[in-house]
Amino acid sequence: MVRRPDTSELEEATTPCPFCGFQLPECDLLCTGCKNNLPYCIATGRHMVKDDWTVCPHCDFSALYSEFKILVESESTCPMCSERVNVTQLKKILDFTPYLKTEEVEQ
Repeated sequence: MVRRPDTSELEEATTPCPFCGFQLPECDLLCTGCKNNLPYCIATGRHMVKDDWTVCPHCDFSALYSEFKILVESESTCPMCSERVNVTQLKKILDFTPYLKTEEVEQ
């Protein structure tokens, strides 16, 4: 008897685009709804979501607050700039609009 692994793919979780709210797979970095390039998390590589936003206090690079907190608790350094980060330095950002850069399409 030969057993074959289950090859059916699991549905990837979806999260909203920080620009337009369109639901897309959390690892997509281009929104198919508004065509914007999405900022990504330095802790996970997933695109950012507006209700879980923080930045590294040293390099100001975006990260998902909940994931970056876990990473910093275990490794204590930023994966982007390699600076030492303390969990108490992380703040959830409510106004994330300065971190959203829209791409100007040349015609």
